[in-house]
Amino acid sequence: MEYTENEIKNIAGRLKFQISQEKFREYKNSFIDVSLRHSIYKYKDILSDGFCLPLIKEIYDGLYDVAKNKTDIDDETLNDKLAEWNNELNRFKIFLSYFDKISEKEKKTIKKFNNDLSRIYNYKSWLITKSLRISNKYLKTAIKIIKK
Repeated sequence: MEYTENEIKNIAGRLKFQISQEKFREYKNSFIDVSLRHSIYKYKDILSDGFCLPLIKEIYDGLYDVAKNKTDIDDETLNDKLAEWNNELNRFKIFLSYFDKISEKEKKTIKKFNNDLSRIYNYKSWLITKSLRISNKYLKTAIKIIKK
């Protein structure tokens, strides 16, 4: 939401909710920080994304119309669409769950690889420092012999 205060007031008004100014101020000051956003998407981004499902575009269009007051939040057609979209998205849950599991396995594999790499690095560091310690020991012994 680019214009948080206006958007929230609009939504609250349409839902006939009262906004506590004190709580809203706290929310705005402590929760919403534009600098923390890692990305902002515009409609053209959705249209240009070749992997974006038509369903997502349809949902975006429908909710955008509600946000812009083109469609009433209590509209019967909209509520039918919401139920339909919910059913469609529920069908994707198995795939999304599967992809999440793959992602978790991938994270574990990467973590294991990094741990193994760290152990190898630490071992190599130990070997190098061991060689230096041995060299230092022989050097000190040689210096003592030379000084005698």
